[in-house]
Amino acid sequence: MSTSQPRPVTQTVERGLLEHYVKKSLAVSVNYDDTRSITETSGALAVAGIRNHVAKTGVQGQT
Repeated sequence: MSTSQPRPVTQTVERGLLEHYVKKSLAVSVNYDDTRSITETSGALAVAGIRNHVAKTGVQGQT
């Protein structure tokens, strides 16, 4: 195997890490835009998950 081309496993791991950090960054950014407060990444991901669920299911008026 050539050293200039990454192995498929390496590509998968790199893609997974990239997606992980991009999702965290986007979640924090969207939450900041809406609330003007900086949240911990886990909280921002939770809010992003709830928003995604609401967008997919159209849930309204539930707490």
